[in-house]
Amino acid sequence: MVVVKNLNSGKAKYLHQLDRVRNNVEVFKMNAPWDNLYLRHEGMYSLTTTGACGTTLGAVQNNDPTPDLADLSLGKNEDKIYVALRGPYPLTIAHAAAGSCPGLGIITLSSNKKSGELTNVLPTMIMNGDSTKNLSDPHGAIVRQKFS
Repeated sequence: MVVVKNLNSGKAKYLHQLDRVRNNVEVFKMNAPWDNLYLRHEGMYSLTTTGACGTTLGAVQNNDPTPDLADLSLGKNEDKIYVALRGPYPLTIAHAAAGSCPGLGIITLSSNKKSGELTNVLPTMIMNGDSTKNLSDPHGAIVRQKFS
């Protein structure tokens, strides 16, 4: 999950909830009515529409980003969510966290912060002993911002 704040007030504006099974992001308003999620739901966007995620050795599907933990970066012109994308061989048991393009995914948010798209994937590779499997399986991304 990533909370996007209103730049003027500093208050939470939207919650972006990443779904690794469906490869999408559900967006919710961070204000009342708190007792009704349907009234707070702002929409959904897919992480597969741009094709930024391809495939890696051993992946059973193509364009299966499988997002994990993420963090937000607020820029001068664009806001981005940086998200770890899982690999085809999860470090734990095989489950829904198997993805096709392990690495760092970059989601560029729309100007209204209600949607976004996966614009880039910086792949990671950790090959097994005989170079037949990419064992890379990132689990988290943290943004560190430098202030001058």
